Amino acid sequence: MKPSSHPPAADDGDRERDRARARASRLASSHASRHRWISERRTFKILVEPHGAIFAVTMKTYSYLFIVSHRFTGWKKIRTRDQVVARADYSTPRVLALVSELYPEGP
Repeated sequence: MKPSSHPPAADDGDRERDRARARASRLASSHASRHRWISERRTFKILVEPHGAIFAVTMKTYSYLFIVSHRFTGWKKIRTRDQVVARADYSTPRVLALVSELYPEGP
């Protein structure tokens, strides 16, 4: 038998780890802040930055945001299509301001 010139196939764990690293580097470069950590995977989303943290559970129609900051700690319910966190440039104080502006009496 001839020795193969191809490297051995990576197992699924290596592939998933490589995909996760690539995804994390894309997030870090696209949200240009070295003091911010963002994870946007399907239903659960997490934003941690110096001014606070947001944990979001996204459903088909509504998103439920659990926000922890100096000004506010608690739940906010928003419409999923409004994309409040992205419009607020992934900043906890701006998210709170935008939610208050868009939903003065709730969604």
